[in-house]
Amino acid sequence: MRLIYHPLFLISLYLFLHAFIRLYFGNSIQVDDREQILLAQEFNLGYGIPQPPLYSWLSFIFFKFLGANLFALTTLKYSLIFATFYYIHKISRYLFQLDSFSKLTTFSFLFLPSLGWHMHQGFTHTIILGLGIIMTTYYTLRISESQSPRLFLLLGVSIAIGLLGKYSFLFFLILIMLTILTIDKFRTPFLSWKSLLALAIFLIITGPHLLWLQDNWQWVFKMASERLNIDSHNLSTFDVLGKLSTSYLGFIGPLIIMIFISNLDKFGKAISQREKSSNELFFRNFFLILFVLTILFSLSFEIKHIKVRWLHPLLMIIPFWFFEIINRYKGFNDRGEKFFNLGLVFLFLFIILFRLVQNTVAPQFGYSGRLNVPIIETLQELKESQKVNVSFLRTPDFNLGAHLFSVFDTSTIVINGKKFNTNRQTNNDRCLIIFDNDGSSDVSLKKMEGKYGEFEKFKSKNSYLNYSIFYKYINIKSCI
Repeated sequence: MRLIYHPLFLISLYLFLHAFIRLYFGNSIQVDDREQILLAQEFNLGYGIPQPPLYSWLSFIFFKFLGANLFALTTLKYSLIFATFYYIHKISRYLFQLDSFSKLTTFSFLFLPSLGWHMHQGFTHTIILGLGIIMTTYYTLRISESQSPRLFLLLGVSIAIGLLGKYSFLFFLILIMLTILTIDKFRTPFLSWKSLLALAIFLIITGPHLLWLQDNWQWVFKMASERLNIDSHNLSTFDVLGKLSTSYLGFIGPLIIMIFISNLDKFGKAISQREKSSNELFFRNFFLILFVLTILFSLSFEIKHIKVRWLHPLLMIIPFWFFEIINRYKGFNDRGEKFFNLGLVFLFLFIILFRLVQNTVAPQFGYSGRLNVPIIETLQELKESQKVNVSFLRTPDFNLGAHLFSVFDTSTIVINGKKFNTNRQTNNDRCLIIFDNDGSSDVSLKKMEGKYGEFEKFKSKNSYLNYSIFYKYINIKSCI
């Protein structure tokens, strides 16, 4: 029975339900997953996006064993999410001796919208970023107590995972290094020679990509700047701070509300006179430094649009600080703990039920969300209805092309002129040119019809949505 109530078991169940819904009810491949299917067909030191390569490397490995499909990507995603919660629980157990309190700390991360919701809708590189942040935090805290060389080596691995996961990890790393310098208990071990072990393992792991980045940094920096839309200061400082504050509340708002309501009878009273622990000081200083740097940044630059997920490297560890403060209040009372647990159960059920409705009932009413466009189902029905194997498939549509791998995995696929699965054996002389009606390939379709004649139209019999495939068989020589 203890296993059933273990937080990692419950988290595993929660993640399994999300993965099941994703695969069984909504197997349309989203933008981030499509990107991985197309990029991770080969192993490169860097890829054509302003992101580090670790997620694509892992996708490449999973594709080798499971095929380039949604199942492989979903397995990878939820394995990484579980690993993140595994380290969240390890930190919680390290910080708090009381078992029930460490459980509440672990579960509290689900009240962060990025972890409780957004990661299930999208997220690829941000998931590895989160794992790198949590691992780095854990080994930093452990090193303050024990200066084992093994911990420094694992810290180096953690930093490498974070930086190879997403370049914005660098912001977190700067913050945590500045924080270490402010507390003697942390500063002393990190100024010892053993820190060189962390640096050495970090350089060994990231070295190949850093060499690649040395030749491509201008291009990566340009694309990253365009995404962030950073410009010289045009708005007032209050406008920029207002944007940041709104985004911060969007990231941590639900958690703050739940903590406040659960501890309503304690707020307003004097904080316990018990001295702050060094760990609480660590988290406090981290966020004080963040606050100061945020103000300085707002005085110098303007980001026209701030996405909540960009705050991952800055705010992801904030629940640990909140619960350190609550612990100094002597924790939750029985009523507060029950209310917090009730909120968790409601959150679990609401998100699971919402995702079920999103992928089952919503399409019947014409809601064509990105999760429930029946691309794979339509392709499978098309393949079964034709009863013909093709050696080559050709499309100019990257979105449709990414879905072809899940259905035509034994064929060579040509997407906008680039060939994939070129090692597949040809078994006939037929090529299938294929489009869909999402509007992205209308010009290409008309051009092809002018060359090859009118295309046939195929619509899924089981779909409530207005999604169709246009296709035509041609001679393989004309296709290549």
